[in-house]
Amino acid sequence: MIKARKENSLWQKESWISHPTQKRLTLIIGIWLVGNFLLFLSLTDFFTHSIPNKYYLTIYSLMIMSTVGVIRATVNYFKSPVNHK
Repeated sequence: MIKARKENSLWQKESWISHPTQKRLTLIIGIWLVGNFLLFLSLTDFFTHSIPNKYYLTIYSLMIMSTVGVIRATVNYFKSPVNHK
């Protein structure tokens, strides 16, 4: 028999964005910095070209989406009462 779920919140999985720990947040920010720095270097061809170029719109959107994810994880870390006592 399948047991009935008593509370929905107990059965929800904690993801790295919704409930980040300090170790996870440090890892997320480090990977984000390295990844966006390497993308920036590839966009500018090691600082020989200018940044605005319509051909790299996909890479720009990738950098923006990763930044939004890091901001969401950071905000959720500081909102969590478990991480700050």
